[in-house]
Amino acid sequence: QAPGLDPAAIEDIICGCAIPEAQQGLNVARIGAVLAGLPKSVGGITVNRFCASGLSAIQMAADRIRVGEADVMIAGGAESMSLVPMGGNKPSFNPTIFARDENIVDDYGIAYGMGLTAEKVAQQWKVGREAQDAFALQSNQRALAAIAAGEFADENTPVEVVQRSVDLKAAEVAQTTRTVHIDEDPRADTSLE
Repeated sequence: QAPGLDPAAIEDIICGCAIPEAQQGLNVARIGAVLAGLPKSVGGITVNRFCASGLSAIQMAADRIRVGEADVMIAGGAESMSLVPMGGNKPSFNPTIFARDENIVDDYGIAYGMGLTAEKVAQQWKVGREAQDAFALQSNQRALAAIAAGEFADENTPVEVVQRSVDLKAAEVAQTTRTVHIDEDPRADTSLE
């Protein structure tokens, strides 16, 4: 979208990633900069605010530009929730988290994930499982309709994805290439069930 931009003008990359480990581990922002062929001068920082990681990265980059620390930034989010289980590959929580009830059941909420969040919403706001499921399905359907209408086309950059598989008996590697140009998370076969 900015073909005349000198890559050396990019001050930094801020990338949000909720669980920066395994395949999305290390500093994914800096790795992205290097793999994209940007100059060595372009830094990278990965931030984690769970579901709001990408949005927080964009806010941080905008703030750096706003206060005059940078003129050009890259910001966004990267995540594959299917690659890392909830809580990480080897969760090892500080036992103190579970020492006080308010950390688990009250406003602090540091010791529970989205499953217990749903239970808390049901209890505190009287939004039951059926209503939450119906809302989730409606949200998925709206996302599919928006994608089909091209609502996100300006926000997506097509990426060529190479997939490889190995036939061990034949000692051969098969390779296919496809272009991903839309968000593939919303699934058309999703039902209330």
